[in-house]
Amino acid sequence: MRKCTKNTAKFGKLLELIYNMKLRLMETNHWPEMCAIDERARKLYDIYQNDNASSPDWKQRRAHGYLKHFYKQQQQKKATSG
Repeated sequence: MRKCTKNTAKFGKLLELIYNMKLRLMETNHWPEMCAIDERARKLYDIYQNDNASSPDWKQRRAHGYLKHFYKQQQQKKATSG
């Protein structure tokens, strides 16, 4: 998942919904399940925040991958036409 404002907002909304649900279910027998969901969501958010795809050179890596793919396609065209 690429780090962008839209995805950050989605995570924020998810964590907010989990928090509100935990407040409503505080005195019920569903509390442990909500805590487990909250813990997993926060772990996913931490992974998202520390994702390597958001590094400054992700565009270069993506362009390099595209060029490798383009070169392979050209080689295949030459092999089939020649």
